Amino acid sequence: MMRDMDLVRKILLSLEAEPQGYHRGQLKIKGYTSENVNYHVFLMGDANLLSVIDITHHEGSGPEAIPLTITWTGYDFLDACRDEGRWNKAKEIFAQMGGVTFDVAKQILVSLLQAQATQILPG
Repeated sequence: MMRDMDLVRKILLSLEAEPQGYHRGQLKIKGYTSENVNYHVFLMGDANLLSVIDITHHEGSGPEAIPLTITWTGYDFLDACRDEGRWNKAKEIFAQMGGVTFDVAKQILVSLLQAQATQILPG
């Protein structure tokens, strides 16, 4: 299964929308299978974007986890990719590069965010 950065963003946005900042149980994202979502939640826990409970077992279809909360690192990434226009511009850059690592994706998003801030700041 390939990593889907759009799904990573959707998971973060979905968890941020939780009123208590905490999610209970399996997460559902429209247009994605539960296996795909659970695998990405597992990956996001591994990357320290989320606090998760690993529920992987030997009879399962693959690694999976239940999301609990977004971490500080997760919020930093979410703030960088929240704006739809910035996200789409970053995805264009990712495609031109033929794919990117998570760290490079975050650097691109932060660079786009900084460029936007420079346009807003006076002088």
